Amino acid sequence: MLQEVIQNVYDVIVLVVLFGVTIFVHEFGHFLAALKLGLVVETFSIGFGPAIWKKKIKGITYKVAWVPFGGYVALPQLDPAAMSVLQGEPDENGNVKGGLPPIRPWRKIVVSVAGPFGNVLFGVLLAWIIYLSPEAQVGASSTSIGQVSTNSVAYAVGLRPGDNVVAVNGESVGTWYRFSEECVLRAGESNRVTLTVEYLGERRNVTVPIAEEIRGQVIDGLERAEPCLFGVIQPGGSAEAAGLRIGDILKELDGIPVVSCEHLDRIGKGKEGRTVPVTVERDGEAVHASVKLPVTGVEPADPCIIGAVIPGRPAHRAGIRARDVVKEFNGTEIVSWEHFRRTVGSGTTNSVPIVVERGGELLTLTVTPEYNKKYKRILVGAAPGIVPVVPWMRYKEPMAQVKGDAMGIVRILRALTTPGQARNAAGAIGGPVMIMLALWTSIKTSMLNAVGFLRFLNINLAILNLLPIPVLDGGHIVIALWEWLTRRKAHAKLVNALTNVFAVLLILLMLVITFRDIRRFFGLPDFLKRKPAAESSEDQENQQEDRQEE
Repeated sequence: MLQEVIQNVYDVIVLVVLFGVTIFVHEFGHFLAALKLGLVVETFSIGFGPAIWKKKIKGITYKVAWVPFGGYVALPQLDPAAMSVLQGEPDENGNVKGGLPPIRPWRKIVVSVAGPFGNVLFGVLLAWIIYLSPEAQVGASSTSIGQVSTNSVAYAVGLRPGDNVVAVNGESVGTWYRFSEECVLRAGESNRVTLTVEYLGERRNVTVPIAEEIRGQVIDGLERAEPCLFGVIQPGGSAEAAGLRIGDILKELDGIPVVSCEHLDRIGKGKEGRTVPVTVERDGEAVHASVKLPVTGVEPADPCIIGAVIPGRPAHRAGIRARDVVKEFNGTEIVSWEHFRRTVGSGTTNSVPIVVERGGELLTLTVTPEYNKKYKRILVGAAPGIVPVVPWMRYKEPMAQVKGDAMGIVRILRALTTPGQARNAAGAIGGPVMIMLALWTSIKTSMLNAVGFLRFLNINLAILNLLPIPVLDGGHIVIALWEWLTRRKAHAKLVNALTNVFAVLLILLMLVITFRDIRRFFGLPDFLKRKPAAESSEDQENQQEDRQEE
């Protein structure tokens, strides 16, 4: 119990620090550019509200405020009145200091761009950390369909395992995440989408309804492709006769790439009795064999297959190998990888038995878990064979990571201005609560996952801050461009009025999104819930009789 409390406190500290670093990088970009170009800097603050600590150095007030989710650099020449009032920096009479020399528009633009540019540079740095980390588990799920329920509408209209979704309503998609995103966004236009699917070089269009309530499946009965990982090889089947083993990943059958275990039936249909070539991945190497169709005696593996064992760690010392199937840990039957991770993490650092299945045999080994100072929890030093893919851990190459983040937010912004898509796009946007929960979940998964989310957040914040809206950096850029092109200074009262109006609107929007996120994740508090109508005395009597019968 104490260890769990300590772990949660640690995670909270990490969460605040990581989010604070994102704000610091943004504001530090403004700060450096302003100093370099000779602008007056009044305050550099991490956080809003009353100061926990502050100190004035060479005319600049540096401070750390109580509210950590934000920050600012007070630049009176760039933003002469509106933002300084909003940030709580007016003098004792509520007036803003004046008399500062004006600055050229191009300097304003450079300082405004410097903040988002700092976030982009930081995002690129984080992308390189993921790229250079051998433990980073990334991967973009393909748009191949892995399973179609036979009683679903998707099956009725002709979708089958192995079909590859090329486009949704004509919009190209390259990953399952993009496929899901397009379906969700276009659900506002109609409750149906037209999928362009491809199988063995042939393309066709299929119109299918979108799920009424999306819970993992955007289209009822349709699931994405997963590696065809063998968990059981039964005696007497054609798979055993072909020499296939537990832990093999089926890659090709009869020259056709296999996208899921359910895809096997489609490949073998009409070929019963034939012996065809098969390729499996075993211990990282391709193994070729021949199997008689249909492939019998195999069952897909559950998620608790060891994908990798880290040398020198407890699992390696215990003799655990990649492709071992974990069956029991310290007397507890393991039903999934997540269950295994939780069981190890909440267990002991004493030597305990672990039962694994290898080559059809059950082996009882002894493993001594260790408390890992880096991840602050008990681990054995093994990675799963199948890793869930999140949007910020789809790519390995640094530029692909950054491009994926940028294209995602650009697609949402485009949907917000598209009739029929705007409502669903707005519903997908999260505020501070959702950001904190996503970062928290990433930290609980692994620090590399948290690094990926932080990169995703920095790229998103950079693009959002460049939107041409007063109070954002993009708004300052637009005003500076107008001054540069017209050679006329923008009317101060108009600029201040627009900035104040949009500042209030932005705050209201954040409050609405925050309330929606709280309701979505935690539910409404009791005092906000609609109370049911008073029951009649007859209803109350009937309910009392029912309770007595129980």
